Amino acid sequence: DATRLWRTQMEAPASEPLVYVPAGDEKGEVSLLYEEARVLSRADGAVTLETLESGEVRTLPAEQLLYANELPEEGVEDMTRLNYLHEPALLANLRHRFARDHVYTYTGKICIAVNPFNWQVSKPLYVESLLRTYR
Repeated sequence: DATRLWRTQMEAPASEPLVYVPAGDEKGEVSLLYEEARVLSRADGAVTLETLESGEVRTLPAEQLLYANELPEEGVEDMTRLNYLHEPALLANLRHRFARDHVYTYTGKICIAVNPFNWQVSKPLYVESLLRTYR
């Protein structure tokens, strides 16, 4: 239900998680990249945020917030299990898993491979006996 989703985005969770905000470039224009930020305050449908990397303070409408997921140590293998499902959350999970040498991640039945030819990680998948099985 769209109303429930909108209301959920407007209300603060029990403990404020990190959020993603569009990153600005040197000219102040919004780019396609996102930065992590922490919520400083909420008032009148607006949220004041501080970006983690630069410390820049910004104010955005609450409905533009994209919440960050709290990822387990190894990340989430099937991204349909993420609480917040949007572009920066998916990319963050893929980056988190890749940093831990997990090159395969699922979104339902779809397998996403990130650098699957990293020989250190993929070598067991390409042993001669396994290759013969699929010839």
